Amino acid sequence: MNPLLSLGIAIKALFLPLLPLPLVLAFGRHGRPRMAWISLFLFGCIREISGSFSIVYSIRRTHGWYDPGMFHSARTTLDIAVIALLLSTVGLLRIVHARDFRDSIRVREWIWMVYIGLVTCFILHLTGSILRAFLPESDGAETGVPHADWRKASVALFKVAWVLILAVLLMILGLGIALARRFHGATRPSRICLVATAIATPFLMVRVNYGVLGALYPSDSTSNVLPGSVDAFVGMVLIMEWVVAALYLAAGFKMAPSRDAVAGAEHTGDDTGKLRQSMESYRSL
Repeated sequence: MNPLLSLGIAIKALFLPLLPLPLVLAFGRHGRPRMAWISLFLFGCIREISGSFSIVYSIRRTHGWYDPGMFHSARTTLDIAVIALLLSTVGLLRIVHARDFRDSIRVREWIWMVYIGLVTCFILHLTGSILRAFLPESDGAETGVPHADWRKASVALFKVAWVLILAVLLMILGLGIALARRFHGATRPSRICLVATAIATPFLMVRVNYGVLGALYPSDSTSNVLPGSVDAFVGMVLIMEWVVAALYLAAGFKMAPSRDAVAGAEHTGDDTGKLRQSMESYRSL
């Protein structure tokens, strides 16, 4: 079987649970904030789409038909899904903020900076993909822009986007460290979210570094799945993302059901939250 065809089938099989389960967490078990679960659902949708594109492109290529549109669609969706996974990571830290750091303006500003950074990464990556997909086949006589300049602009956008994604991941790591400094005083759901993001960080780092290497060295077949090494993609991207997604789902189901994160310990059954409420009642006397 064609390795790319096998990859597409594996992607669709591995990430199929990410279509129903995050929605169960977002609207069945938990309330606001729902960013972590909605982003995880979006990540699953992108992964399913990338699997379909990979299968179609592989079948067409096997029959000797090179489809540039399908090639760039598959490559873009294989790359861009990590942004949704990072957004889900921030969503878990947003739950910690809503439960235990709601009055911290600095944490709120930090989260919004990460949001803005991820949106910027998405725009840069998508623009680079569009330039690459609609790259003029001529020498630029009609557009006045040489073919090589279009290609250089596309490559430059990918480099900036992936370096910025790495910078955003480091910002998320710093935010997690800042929140974890009060780990022992946090409520149980917040501790679960902090542990999940801490375990997921090394896997996210491997995945993002794969993308950075692919952007900085586009001719390196090891860090580019199309065309390139499918085995490296499976080891450094597919497995890493699956582990992170599984950790986040486990964290969501491990937390006790609650209407929203600001409702307090009465929805979580958390002893730390009850103790905190008792202390606040005592101080108000």
